[in-house]
Amino acid sequence: DAERAIEASHRAGFPAIAVDLIHGALGQTPASAAEDARRAAALGVHHVSDYALTLDELAVDVPLARARREGRYPCPDADAQADMGQALRAALSEAGLDRYEISNFARGGARSVHNLGYWEGRPYVGLGAGASGATPDRRYANGRSAGAYLEALGSGRLPGGDSEPLDGDVRFRERVFLGLRLVEGLDLERLGRAFGADRAGALRERAAPLVAAGLAAFAGPRLALTERGLDLHSEVAARLV
Repeated sequence: DAERAIEASHRAGFPAIAVDLIHGALGQTPASAAEDARRAAALGVHHVSDYALTLDELAVDVPLARARREGRYPCPDADAQADMGQALRAALSEAGLDRYEISNFARGGARSVHNLGYWEGRPYVGLGAGASGATPDRRYANGRSAGAYLEALGSGRLPGGDSEPLDGDVRFRERVFLGLRLVEGLDLERLGRAFGADRAGALRERAAPLVAAGLAAFAGPRLALTERGLDLHSEVAARLV
């Protein structure tokens, strides 16, 4: 079905086609994960997002998570899942889809403009029930009830929801955490102009042991994670913020 949808998209003339892949499912192996990647690439897609199957700490208790918890769906362990991810990334690279973010690959510069806005810390608007948005100083989420959302708009009111102020410390941590998801990393000079040269300088000092360990690297004004560092992004970024 997925292959037929991609082929139909080509026939319809879409200028860019993106697919999502998930690795780490029951019965999957590094070889089968790599084959999924090769089949997707062979269909001429322009963008691939690849995610490890995650069933912990979900917003909603989905049936597959319950099945795993009850022992009815034994997932591969973390090491096996990492092997699948490595095999899949290698297959995408061989097919001409370059990794530009932890989980995202593009052919011919077809990067996700939408998601780059998050990773580069740009403001965004949330429209619709349950949608989230962010301004330079706050983040908000609309209520999940479609009825209440439409009723508010029909009455000329903004829909209710949650709002969280974003102070300088929070914005700095998020900028570092999200920016390091990108293969090209963070521009420390730009970071210094936005948050102060002292903060950027302290970040450079904290990064030195990670560079020595082969988890990060400096390239001019930029700090970027290595392939190994990207695989351990959350742990590495936590040491920097």
